[in-house]
Amino acid sequence: MKHFHPEQQAAGSRQQFKTGARRLTALGVLAASGLAVLALSAWSGQQTRQMAVSATVQPYARLTVQQPAQLVATTPDIAQGYIDVANKNNPSGGTLTVRSNDRAGHTLIFSVPAAQQAMYTSIQINGLGQPLTLPPTGGQVSLPYTGPVSNYTLSYRFNMPKATPSVNSNASKSKQPAPAALQVGNNPWPLTVTVQPN
Repeated sequence: MKHFHPEQQAAGSRQQFKTGARRLTALGVLAASGLAVLALSAWSGQQTRQMAVSATVQPYARLTVQQPAQLVATTPDIAQGYIDVANKNNPSGGTLTVRSNDRAGHTLIFSVPAAQQAMYTSIQINGLGQPLTLPPTGGQVSLPYTGPVSNYTLSYRFNMPKATPSVNSNASKSKQPAPAALQVGNNPWPLTVTVQPN
């Protein structure tokens, strides 16, 4: 049987401890290196990942309108059967500003209230590139895209029905209501303008 001196046993234990420590250190280094490689791979994967993003911008059209609040009619206007705006009694027509992103253009919609439609036979509008004649109910016109902002300065001719003198002397006794007509003086402005993208 082999006997070891205590100093030899201590030296052997120290040697085993150093060897074990080295192995643990090596394992720790390997483990740390592996984690670093995994972290680096994950980080680099995040850096090279691509994502496709798309957005759709809806077409829009917005309108700013400046137009008179009233239409002034005189006796000569009614006698001749039309009123031009602008004139000395109606100094300005209308100014429209359209803001739009629609490359297909926009549509202006002119509306006349039902209570005023019988007062006119037609409405002529100038300032939209070419003259436009609308029925007394109103109408619409499509205009091309000229940029993000389009400005229009409008003038109008409101054509009225010609007055028909009464032939029957008993007509005043009938209960039929008189047709709507413009009054001499201030009348409500007949046109409302709106816009929509094409």
